[in-house]
Amino acid sequence: MRAKVINIMSHPPAYELYYKDPRPEISWDTPDGKWVGIWGYDWPDLIGKEILKLTDEFKYEVWQPDLRADKIYSYTFNNGLIHKLFPAKTKKKLHGVKLVNESYSTQMMQKLKEQSKNEKLIINLHGDILLFKDLLTILGNSPIVVTYHGVIHLPFTQLLSYTKNIPSKLNHIIDHFWLKKNLNKIDYITYQNDTNINFFRKNYKEVLQKITMG
Repeated sequence: MRAKVINIMSHPPAYELYYKDPRPEISWDTPDGKWVGIWGYDWPDLIGKEILKLTDEFKYEVWQPDLRADKIYSYTFNNGLIHKLFPAKTKKKLHGVKLVNESYSTQMMQKLKEQSKNEKLIINLHGDILLFKDLLTILGNSPIVVTYHGVIHLPFTQLLSYTKNIPSKLNHIIDHFWLKKNLNKIDYITYQNDTNINFFRKNYKEVLQKITMG
């Protein structure tokens, strides 16, 4: 059985950036009079496209939360890559003395937990590992690859930045120690920029590889 790569995006489609543009060719109307769509050129899509050019060893899917979606929407490209949009909601999270928004998809979490039990998965996450705290608790033995784009920002470096928000500094301290404790749940990390990379060299025991963009 071929392994399935699930490349997970942490952010919903940026509809607000394209509100003056025509809908993408891949789109669906929703019951509330809006629409959801897939452009197909996010980094996970482009990475998947290149992998499928090189080998037929894997199945490849991109999963993305969508604040407009009322159900799971799925599209299969000609190369076999599948992009799925999962219903998501915005939830409030206390960061220091401020409430910040983050998107969360219960259905995505449920599907991921279900498939990790029944299929051979490879999970690819992008950017800040802290965005995927909940995922790391349900993935079982599925290998996890983290892809960093650009400069790596860490809780400890944010702690040193100028701010009078003392509770926020406490959050950064908690995040720093959570990251140190859970970092080695990741099987493979790729990065592009050497800024803050010494943190990983000191605390990470698995594969760390520099891969430039493009």
